[in-house]
Amino acid sequence: LPGQTTTQGFPDSDDEGDFGFGESGATQDDAYVFIDSLYQDSGRKDTYFIPDDGAVNNDGDYYPRYLASYVHPGSSLAKLSDGQYVYDIRPSNRWTTTGSPNGEDSLEVDFGSERPVDTVKLYVVDDGGNGEGKVTAPAKIQLAHWDGSAWKPVPDLKASAEVPLGGRPHTLSFPVLQTSRLRAVLTHAEGSRSGLTEFEAWGPGVKPYVPAPPPAGNIAFNRTAEGFPKASASHSDQFGGLAPRAIDGKIIFEVTPVNRWTCYGSPNAKDSFEVDFGKPVKAGRAVLHIFDDRGGVQAPAAYTIEGWNGNAWQEMAQQVKSPANPTGSMANQVTFTPAEVSKLRVVFTHKGNARSGMTEFEIWEK
Repeated sequence: LPGQTTTQGFPDSDDEGDFGFGESGATQDDAYVFIDSLYQDSGRKDTYFIPDDGAVNNDGDYYPRYLASYVHPGSSLAKLSDGQYVYDIRPSNRWTTTGSPNGEDSLEVDFGSERPVDTVKLYVVDDGGNGEGKVTAPAKIQLAHWDGSAWKPVPDLKASAEVPLGGRPHTLSFPVLQTSRLRAVLTHAEGSRSGLTEFEAWGPGVKPYVPAPPPAGNIAFNRTAEGFPKASASHSDQFGGLAPRAIDGKIIFEVTPVNRWTCYGSPNAKDSFEVDFGKPVKAGRAVLHIFDDRGGVQAPAAYTIEGWNGNAWQEMAQQVKSPANPTGSMANQVTFTPAEVSKLRVVFTHKGNARSGMTEFEIWEK
C-alpha cells in the first residue's frame, strides 16, 4: 500500500538474499516498481512482479475458490471474486449471512497453492437497517492464514479502522506472508447479520498470472466432451445449458457466459444428471456447483445421488450433505459410502415451478 514500509525483503534475481527494502525505508510500491524495472531492463517483459489480487476469479477456474459457514440463498459466494464492489441492495452483488443461526460466520478463500499476500480488502455491506435482511457492518473481523496444518492469526496485522465500517473496504495490512488459504471471521453486530460485496487479497505477483491447477482425482472431468466420462441428462434446456458443460472444469455462476447444464423447460417434477465412466470406478464423494438465477432456474428442493450397479440404479448409502439444504451459487458437497459403479447420477426434486441446474459436477473417490 502507498506509504506502508515493508518489513520483509523481496527475493533478488540470484536468490542469494533480499533487497532489504525494510531497512531502507522504501515503501512496498517502491519495491514493486524496482523489481519490475529489473525484469524490464533484463528484457524479460513477459514475466515480472506486479501488485496482484489473488482472490479474483472471473474465468471460472477451479482456484481461487470460496467456502463460507453460511450463505443466504438470495446472495452468492461468486460475487466476492467478480472484481466488482456494489454496495446497493439492488442489483444484488454480494454475499450475506442473513438468516444465519451463528453469532459469527467465517469466509475462506483457497488459492490452490501458496502465494505471497500483504494486504486484504473486505468490502463491507451495510444497508443501514433497510432491505429484507438487516445487513450491517460486523462488530469485528478477524483474519487467519493456513500454515499447512492449522489456522493461525495473521501476525502484525494493521486495520484501516478499529471497527469495520460499511460502504467501504476494511483494509488489513501485514508483512508479506506465504499462504495457500485465508479465512475471515465476521462477528455480527447485535440484531443483524454481515455481508461483503468483494474480497481482495493483494501481494507481489508474477505476470502473466497463472492460476493454480485443479487437484487431480475428479473422475467426472472431461474438458473436450469426447469419449469418457460422458455426461447426459433426462432433460436439457434449449438455450445452451447442455450436460457436457457441467463436467468441463469451469465454474461460472453468472448468467453469461453460458457454461452450465439446466433442465429449464422440463415437464418433469424430477430430473436426473448422469455421468457414464465407461468402466467401473470407485466413488465416495460428489460436489454440485448449483446454478441459481433466482428465476426459472433455482436450487432444487432436494437431491440424491444414485449409482448404477450393472443392473439397476441404487441410492448411494449414508449420504451426508453440506450444506444440508441445497444452496445455489456455491459448492454443495455430499459424501457417501464408497462403492464401485460404472455410472453415477444426481436426481433433482425441483422447487415449485423452477427447474434445477449445475455449472459443474465433480465426483471423487473420497
